[in-house]
Amino acid sequence: MFDTALGTVLSVMVQLIFLVFGQILGQMVQHPLMTTGLCLLGAFAYHADQESLKEIYQRVLDLIRTPLQFGNSRNLIPAYGYDMQHGPHTWLPKSRSSASSVEETTFFQSPVNIDETQIQRMAIRELLSWNHYDDLPASITLENTGQTLILRAQFHGNAPTISGADLLASYTFLELRFHWGWCNSEGSEHTINHRKFPLEVQVMHKTGSGIPRACTSSYDLLMIGYVFELSAHNPFLDPLVQNLRLVQMPGKRVQISPFPISYLMYQFRSGFYSYGGSLTHPPLLPRHRMVHLSRIPSH
Repeated sequence: MFDTALGTVLSVMVQLIFLVFGQILGQMVQHPLMTTGLCLLGAFAYHADQESLKEIYQRVLDLIRTPLQFGNSRNLIPAYGYDMQHGPHTWLPKSRSSASSVEETTFFQSPVNIDETQIQRMAIRELLSWNHYDDLPASITLENTGQTLILRAQFHGNAPTISGADLLASYTFLELRFHWGWCNSEGSEHTINHRKFPLEVQVMHKTGSGIPRACTSSYDLLMIGYVFELSAHNPFLDPLVQNLRLVQMPGKRVQISPFPISYLMYQFRSGFYSYGGSLTHPPLLPRHRMVHLSRIPSH
């Protein structure tokens, strides 16, 4: 009787151990319920000492692990943040490990400091051309990703495009990303003469085809950056500011009343900085043209 009770206790302990192992394994394969069930099967096989069940358990686990891992698109982009564990100092090594070739990791990493004493003036034959940025979108979505605030817009007709100057293609609007800090003396990712600004807005565009171009001097992505300074009340920012309370929590996404995105973008035609860089967040993709306006005039 004592042996039977001891065996029952040991069996329960073994199953509890496998349950804990199942939760850990569930984090690895992104499917906790399935892996916990498999670990219970493994615990039963261990207690029963049945080799056939052990083999079935291992084979099933091997079959599901790969599709579950690679079927989850979130695993393709490294987790990132702005703390000590996931901060910017960790982004480049992670992105290099996920790059498809060594060539893709040899790029000019954004953001940069724009030193006005070191810039080279460039003669351009045509000015920047902006199209449809004043159009009213069909819808606008705000999303708090936990790392930044993103504004996306859908349009009834043609989406906004920009071309001209040193751009070798026409680029179509994708989204706006907002970067700010804990105080008014920092927040922007780019700096000008090592000076930080309280807010930076980056407007992402892509080429019309979305296919990498053969010309090495062209870029698949275009990011137009604006740095902001504190000033008096700006009514053009009201449609955005009045809705920020709706996306205070990470992961929150809401639709707001449409307004022309030109409210948030000054359509300059010259007098800007331009360089070849990358995205400023993982996976830090290269082949990226960054255009920065030097000064933002009042509306």
